[in-house]
Amino acid sequence: MPEINEWTFASDVCKTIQGIIAENPDLPFSEAKVEQGSKTGRKRRDLTLYDRESRPVLTGEIKLPDRPDGQSPYAGPLVDDAFDKANAKGVEHFFTWNVNRFVLWKTFEAGKPIAERDLEHFNVTSIT
Repeated sequence: MPEINEWTFASDVCKTIQGIIAENPDLPFSEAKVEQGSKTGRKRRDLTLYDRESRPVLTGEIKLPDRPDGQSPYAGPLVDDAFDKANAKGVEHFFTWNVNRFVLWKTFEAGKPIAERDLEHFNVTSIT
């Protein structure tokens, strides 16, 4: 079995999201895309979800849990990277995800440091 990498995982998730959107036309989303470029540098957002007006509404970063940078979706460098990309795009929410745990964050919240803006976390697998 070939080793999975971040890009393959993100692509598979994107396909799943596209199927969910197609089967549920009442959802407020139009599509999901992977590896969308940032305005500055060579950085790319792993996954971006768009609303019906094709505006990005959620972006995020995925790390695999067996990699040093994927041990926790709360890891400072991961959260900072996801925040920077969401902030640059003007997106209200972003996520960090290490496959096992998904964390939804609020990009802007006056008077609160980034580390305190987590809104919800989801244990995606039984392995945490």
